[in-house]
Amino acid sequence: MSAPIWSRHPRELQIRLLISAVLLAVFAGHASGLTPIRVISHLENLAYDTRLRMTMPMSVDENIVIVGVDEPSLAQEGRWPWPRDRMAALMDQLFERYEARAVGLDVVFAEPQDGQRVSSAATRAHSQWRSLGGWLEPSRPEEREVTADEILANSLRGRPVSTAMLLRDSEEGYSVGVLPSPVMRWESLPHGLEPVESEGYTANISQVAEAATSGFTSNPLVDPDGHFRRMPMFWAHGGQIYPAMTLQLAWLVSGYNDNPPEIDAYRGRWPFKAYRMQVGSSRVLMDRQAAIHIPFRGPRFSFPYVSAAQVLNGEDLDGLLDGKVVLVGGWSSRLTQMHATPVDQAMPNVEVQANVLSALLDGRMLHSPMNPALSEILLLLLLAVLLTAAFMVFGGWGSVLSAVVVLVSFSGFNLAMWHWASVVLPYASVALFVVVLYVLHLLYSQVIEARSRSRLSEVFGQYVPKELVQELNERPQRVSLAGESRHMTVLFSDIHGFSGIAEALNPRQLTHLMNEFLTSMTRVIHQHRGTIDKYMGDSVMAFWGAPLDAPDHARKAVMAALDMQKEMDRLNQRFGERGWPQLRLGIGINTGHMSVGNMGSEFRMAYTVMGDAVNLASRLEEMTRRYGVGIIASEFTRNAVPEVRFMELGRESVRGRESVVTVYEPLGLPDRLTELDEQRSLQYERALDAMRAGRDWEVEMLVEGLLVSDPARHRLYRWLLDQLDGRSAMNDGRYGESAG
Repeated sequence: MSAPIWSRHPRELQIRLLISAVLLAVFAGHASGLTPIRVISHLENLAYDTRLRMTMPMSVDENIVIVGVDEPSLAQEGRWPWPRDRMAALMDQLFERYEARAVGLDVVFAEPQDGQRVSSAATRAHSQWRSLGGWLEPSRPEEREVTADEILANSLRGRPVSTAMLLRDSEEGYSVGVLPSPVMRWESLPHGLEPVESEGYTANISQVAEAATSGFTSNPLVDPDGHFRRMPMFWAHGGQIYPAMTLQLAWLVSGYNDNPPEIDAYRGRWPFKAYRMQVGSSRVLMDRQAAIHIPFRGPRFSFPYVSAAQVLNGEDLDGLLDGKVVLVGGWSSRLTQMHATPVDQAMPNVEVQANVLSALLDGRMLHSPMNPALSEILLLLLLAVLLTAAFMVFGGWGSVLSAVVVLVSFSGFNLAMWHWASVVLPYASVALFVVVLYVLHLLYSQVIEARSRSRLSEVFGQYVPKELVQELNERPQRVSLAGESRHMTVLFSDIHGFSGIAEALNPRQLTHLMNEFLTSMTRVIHQHRGTIDKYMGDSVMAFWGAPLDAPDHARKAVMAALDMQKEMDRLNQRFGERGWPQLRLGIGINTGHMSVGNMGSEFRMAYTVMGDAVNLASRLEEMTRRYGVGIIASEFTRNAVPEVRFMELGRESVRGRESVVTVYEPLGLPDRLTELDEQRSLQYERALDAMRAGRDWEVEMLVEGLLVSDPARHRLYRWLLDQLDGRSAMNDGRYGESAG
């Protein structure tokens, strides 16, 4: 994962902001409708349907009963539409026999019925039937004949009945029938409320329009996928406002007294405005198109159902219709359009109306904010700011956690608003925005990291082993090219007497020798995960502890130095076979705090270390010539590697340092040393202690023994004797000066 964005170049911040701004513009264009994106709309519909199915009551509303014109009814009464007198008989049965509270007729009587004339005696008999509960034979057949439309109108007049009508859009601008009285004029609407306008309509004939109220049942707000999710409560035509049939029924049930409905903007406790209208004890909240979201109770048959044939036959329905609101409409697919809904793919229109009416009566209402596009854009803007800031501040896993927290929090907030406030907020578009925003920033992070890995490989590929470069690529956040202070170990190596060796070889031989030497030494250093700082002629400088941390950097450096000496022995064997000079390698090692980073000028940079601890390592390498040993390590390195056996060489006053430094020769791991090696090192250290104690005779005895048993290290032992001789000469000089 990437490092926090604040640690990067300001240009990357600008690109991050640009990514968020462009994505926000795309989603805002969709929310406003300027550039709709079909995929987002489809996902939004799926999210809406899922929430609706999760929260719907899944219970039957016993207060609303559907009387369906179904196949048994058609078999009994004949093909649809039925004669008007049979519809009148159906109304009479519902009110007189079954005592329905109110009836909604999902039927439009748009044209007069021809060829259906009866006498006035039938009209009188119909009136008597309404009062006595049955038909009477006409007394005078010669009485005036009346139309079936008049019989139907008489059956509707004075009863709480609402019939249907259809309002048409601009493509179907013709008009049929007579519109009822409007409930208000356009200018009476609250500011911003804009119901869908109709260019034409299909309404009832004048007799029916005068006898009963009516409202539209058509739905202009069908979603592009053909699903019914919203239903308008008002529709406009010619500057007049007309209600939905379900709203008319709700008014009839609640005692609406023909006064214009009061609609106002409502804010409530939530920061999402809506338009409010009171219907009885229920509060209806609508969006800018005067629409509500249909809160379906469940799939089909969420309301009691009765066949129209049963009602016409007067069957005993066990009080099912008593005091109930009845909706009459086509139930057979041959008679009515089956609508696709979120809860059922084939729901009759009359049952869709029943769901709307149920919501109006019990106040179970869903609505969108007054300005859903603005609400969505503001929500997207808020999340864009929060997430972009989180990506910039945290980076890496912090970005993942931020995106998850925002997504989960928004999901909970969205469901809470749906369940407790009945506010429908966009979900899929916002959730998709969060996911896409994170993915884009993640991809950009990958580009940055790839570029960083490439840069790291370019910078460190010449210094560190390949496997270490791979680790750097996998964990670039742990690497910094900027200067920093670290506790590290540095190693200097140099060939003793290189000038004479160079003179003994021709240029070609010298080149081959140096290439083979440097390659072998580099390989050993890389095997111990060291970083090559530089080659300086015959010298190699390396360090441990950077660019990646290495807690055991001192041990790695010491073991590398021991293996370098072993590799030098193998090289000398090969060089001897070629007749080349034998090489003696001196190595100095020190551990301490030093500055590490990319240093140099604008013309050339190098990843290197600097500081007093580095200078001390260089001085220790120079001391190997004087002591005649292959490796010298400081007391700081020796203290950092207690598992390695060191032999003290002496105490040195190093140029540039005020304190004396104890220097050691690393011998190796104790289990790899021979008993003879251990005895010799202990004997040398006793000689060193004896010299410090002034027991010169003991020093000479111990050193003489070492020269006999270990002649290969005679230079070290003679150095000790030289120290002893030098001290004696200094003492003699002092005495002589005093005597004089």
